[in-house]
Amino acid sequence: PRDEATMRELLPRYTDMAPYFRAMLEGFEARLPGFDVNVGNLPYCVLPEWSERVHHGGEETVTQSCDTEGLEVAVDKYEWHYSMRRHPAGCDGCAFRARCSGVYGEYLAMYGDGEFRAVTEADLRAHRARRRALRLARALHGVGGFGGWRAEDVREGADETVLPLRSAEGARLDVVFLGPGTAGREGAAVDFRLADGATVELARPVVAQVVAALAERARTAPVA
Repeated sequence: PRDEATMRELLPRYTDMAPYFRAMLEGFEARLPGFDVNVGNLPYCVLPEWSERVHHGGEETVTQSCDTEGLEVAVDKYEWHYSMRRHPAGCDGCAFRARCSGVYGEYLAMYGDGEFRAVTEADLRAHRARRRALRLARALHGVGGFGGWRAEDVREGADETVLPLRSAEGARLDVVFLGPGTAGREGAAVDFRLADGATVELARPVVAQVVAALAERARTAPVA
């Protein structure tokens, strides 16, 4: 039998693994956007913004082992898995409750249930909006620049994602993707902020090019 130390090596905390799953999924989306990659049996609340890339269960599968005594009783693979998992109290009211198979009891015995909480529909909309904002900002960054203003590194925050554009003279125009609920807005929005000596007159043609690029992406790229 495996002792607890061995189990902790084999199964780290979900929240410790989440950044690596996120980086992997972001990498696939950036380099191979049509590639079908999934993470199996991860509790949805650990990575809610990538819920469409998480799955629980699978095709109906029956397994039957054998030993020197003969065949053992046939077992439904996923029903057997589900029998070892449960939903902590924090799962109550979660938007994913119906399709999430829960957490292994052995995991909960090792780490407790502090990592798991219900994801509301509002949470889910906000997570998806942040992901869309980051995707748009990176797409604009990939253009390299607009009207002679070069794109600097994307900055990601809790409520907004920012793509700074810098002129040859050092003026800065921030393209700001705002999440739902920011500044009283019901939905997501794009804003423009002037900094480091940028003026409305200087920024106007650049803003027009950015808006045109966003409109073209909205026309040709999927919304999800």
